[in-house]
Amino acid sequence: MYGFSDAEVYASLLLLRQHGYPLWKPNPYESLPEIYRVTGTRLGDVGRITQDGHFHFLFNALAPADDPINMKGVPDYFEPLEFDMNEVLRCVNYHNPGDPIYSIGTKQYALGADVSTQLAGIPAEGSGGIELKFEENRGALLLLPSGATRVDVEAIKPFRQYAYRNCEEWYRFAEKRGIEVENGSLYFATGFDKTNSWENAAFSNPTRDASVSLRLASGVTAPDLFFLVQKT
Repeated sequence: MYGFSDAEVYASLLLLRQHGYPLWKPNPYESLPEIYRVTGTRLGDVGRITQDGHFHFLFNALAPADDPINMKGVPDYFEPLEFDMNEVLRCVNYHNPGDPIYSIGTKQYALGADVSTQLAGIPAEGSGGIELKFEENRGALLLLPSGATRVDVEAIKPFRQYAYRNCEEWYRFAEKRGIEVENGSLYFATGFDKTNSWENAAFSNPTRDASVSLRLASGVTAPDLFFLVQKT
């Protein structure tokens, strides 16, 4: 993975956790319609993943062509997929607040309050925390201080059939807007994990003469990160 960007390292490692595509920058572009910036990802979104780890939204296949979310246009011959928004699987706190999601092969250790409070920046009233030790020469981490809610469509088959019928027009639509898209690069959102706060990290060290540990303090709204690089 030497020479790969943080976004590529992050996605390649956390994809293995099977929580969907891990966005390095999950916040929407400021240039997107205001309604999208407020609501974020929706079921039925069609778009691509950019090199810097954003989801580049193109249009929503569940909304009518004249819906404000589709103000930048829709593909030719567009007809929205009929879908009952009540037919979803929704799980609040699917990811519990404070539970880290990290790359496979990482070891987690509990820290006592007497250890964690010795680190600069951690409040004296901290009640400890955890230390993550990355065994490989690269690693990735996602923190969700407030947890995250998961939403998935209950029946995936109608989405697959709709995509099969219409995907060629989706690519033509992107090309008409001057967006270069390779075959297989468009995504059709059938589920998402959503939160109101996050922190993420990724690293790639081509040498194996050092291990990397990361300490997380508890007792703060958004956990503070402390990378400890140790020679081996």
